[in-house]
Amino acid sequence: MRTLARARWRSRPALQGPLGSNLRAELWLRSLGYFPVAEEELDWIEVGQRPDFFCPGARPLLVEVKTFDPPAEQQLMNRAFNDLRHRCSQQDGITGDLFVCVGDVYDQLASRWLVNEIRSRQSATKCVVVLAVPTDVLDYSRTVRFEYESTDGRVLQSSPTSDSGTYPFYPGYEPSHWGSRATLVTDSSRHEGPELYDLLESPDALISAALYPSDSPLTAHTCVVPAMTGNRTDVRIRKAIKYANSQLRNAQSRRPAPGLCIIYHETLDFAGDDQVAAAAFGDLQIPVGGTMADAVYGAGGAWTERKNRGVSAIRYVRTDTSITNVINPWAEFPLDPQLFLERPWSMRERRPVRL
Repeated sequence: MRTLARARWRSRPALQGPLGSNLRAELWLRSLGYFPVAEEELDWIEVGQRPDFFCPGARPLLVEVKTFDPPAEQQLMNRAFNDLRHRCSQQDGITGDLFVCVGDVYDQLASRWLVNEIRSRQSATKCVVVLAVPTDVLDYSRTVRFEYESTDGRVLQSSPTSDSGTYPFYPGYEPSHWGSRATLVTDSSRHEGPELYDLLESPDALISAALYPSDSPLTAHTCVVPAMTGNRTDVRIRKAIKYANSQLRNAQSRRPAPGLCIIYHETLDFAGDDQVAAAAFGDLQIPVGGTMADAVYGAGGAWTERKNRGVSAIRYVRTDTSITNVINPWAEFPLDPQLFLERPWSMRERRPVRL
């Protein structure tokens, strides 16, 4: 029965948002044989201090559910990309694959310029075609075009004029020789331009894109550049554990039971197994001259012998088939690792282990 229930759960479509996360958690708990009592029915705990579920029975369980929404920069990227994708879909007769990077600030004028530039420049070239809008754009009606040798081939770049006179380059197409000169390109001439270290500055742009030939209608694709934005998921996990500990402790003072924190995180900034465990136990440290096999947990973890012991385990869900479970070895109410279908992580002698 238990195996069949789990198989049915895996086949369910993803449910988004906090309400969907609670429903998913409840369905998962029921697949384990529990009959969860929801927060609003836990009248033995003061309102505002209740966990999301209490599962009574021979092996009682308290559960707090968290949902990680996309960070602000990813929401901005999504809005910008959807706007650009819509504009591209309206361009009849234009072909190509457009790989787009969005900066920290977005301006619809930038995507309008980019699409108009593609329409006006549908000519054959052996160069990689790059379109980049500087953060200090001065005039969208005036466009600068130049060629240069990058680390991955020759680039033909178009940009609206900037206030500083310098321009961003597309990530991965930095100049192969910064001291060489660009070739300025106009409709009727080509002539030597400034040295590249005076012309190109960094990958930071309102929006930048690389256009590759294709027989398909013009299509925009997102390009994720990890170096352009910091991933703070470890901090979010630690905060979630701290908050869950407070809610679970309120219930544990009345119903002694293990506490489980379930985190649903289905956006691009998700953490892997190592990152989830490090958020719980501390940043991994490698001794001088050592390798990853010698790594030990250092400071900064959400769990210690004295901290957040009300959270017996965390269940970090990226998708229904990509899950990381981590057991707290210092929990006041230990959780049986057999609760999980997936082998959980824990720690021994400051080192990560699979149970």
